[in-house]
Amino acid sequence: MRAILEREFRGYFQTFTGYVFLAFLLLFAGIYASVINLANGIASYEVTLGNMAFVYVFAIPLLTMRSFPGDRKDRTDLLLASLPQSTAGIVLGKYLAPVGVLFLGTALMAPTPLILSLWGKVNFAAAYYALFAFFLLGAALLSFGLLVSALSGTQAAAAGISFGGMLLIYFLSDLAGFLPGTALASFLALLGLAAAAGGAIFWLSRSLPLALALSGAAAGGAALLYALDRSAMEGLLERGVNALSPFQRFYAVLGGEADLTLILFDLSFAALFTFYTVYAVERRRWS
Repeated sequence: MRAILEREFRGYFQTFTGYVFLAFLLLFAGIYASVINLANGIASYEVTLGNMAFVYVFAIPLLTMRSFPGDRKDRTDLLLASLPQSTAGIVLGKYLAPVGVLFLGTALMAPTPLILSLWGKVNFAAAYYALFAFFLLGAALLSFGLLVSALSGTQAAAAGISFGGMLLIYFLSDLAGFLPGTALASFLALLGLAAAAGGAIFWLSRSLPLALALSGAAAGGAALLYALDRSAMEGLLERGVNALSPFQRFYAVLGGEADLTLILFDLSFAALFTFYTVYAVERRRWS
């Protein structure tokens, strides 16, 4: 895994990808800090980071679009498959490389609160926790971009699909406001999720009885909750969508309070999509 990580990380700077990403990130970090903090006299760097999160919609596809399609184009995917390395190790190396580039960009943004303290009082604990949360958000989104890259045939397709997915994730909480808040709508949504989960389990395990049993149990639990306490299901659909939005969780911690659930959510998000990437690569290899 270490060799793959080093190869992928160097690859970002042997081409223009890493430099373009860092320039793009730091350019907008400077613009937002100048407009929000300096021009308006606001010393809270977390406000700047909250407005800057939208940059990930464009930056993440730039980092992940070549992860797997680039190997297929150069025929180095066959070389990777022949290495004495598990698929999980290959995927993890390819994931940690863009995370390392993101970490470098975040580290270059770290002096900003110190600079802002020259013009006003800065809450350093809140500023640096927000910067840490900003990094975690990017790391979580990178796992999604990596999965799209593994499923795409070309870099252009990976970039386009990842960009569309990032837009959807970004506006997820806004779209939640248009969802019906009735108990029946929440119940039907839970049934749909149970069916989707059953499909995902079947795709992963190829076991129809297991998929039917788990999706049936989930649907039965939803039906029982709907029958016993319908009031508890009112607005559940909107709350559930907001709870699954990485951007919404990021915005929730910008007040300066440390939130362990944010860390657990982002790490779980990254682990889940990395796991799906491993499965997608393994399935493609043997198909």
